[in-house]
Amino acid sequence: MIRGMTEGRPAGFWLRALALALDFAIFLIVRTSYRALARAVPGVPDNDWTYGPLLSLFTLLFAAAYTIVLHALFGQTLGKLLVGVRVLAGDGPPPFGVSLLRFCAYFASVASFGVGYLMAATDAK
Repeated sequence: MIRGMTEGRPAGFWLRALALALDFAIFLIVRTSYRALARAVPGVPDNDWTYGPLLSLFTLLFAAAYTIVLHALFGQTLGKLLVGVRVLAGDGPPPFGVSLLRFCAYFASVASFGVGYLMAATDAK
């Protein structure tokens, strides 16, 4: 469950959405950095067809490590830290397996055309 750090109650949808947007901004910065590094390699053609799939893979691996490890260790990503929310499992951060399942659930929600996010937006809890 995601809770606000000061109130001790579940965080609202828009606060969670802001935290996710901040995390996506970090992913965009990482992807842009990867692209700059790829363009700096001599002999690699300067187009996204050449290194685009590899950039996507590296960005996905970074996002997975970032999300899973930070949730398991601290219960929050940098986006959640900035907006003041934390994921809790009992009295502390969720274990690694739960953090991994949370990351996979992001894809399940997107794959279902955002139904999971829509449910979170309309649910009062």
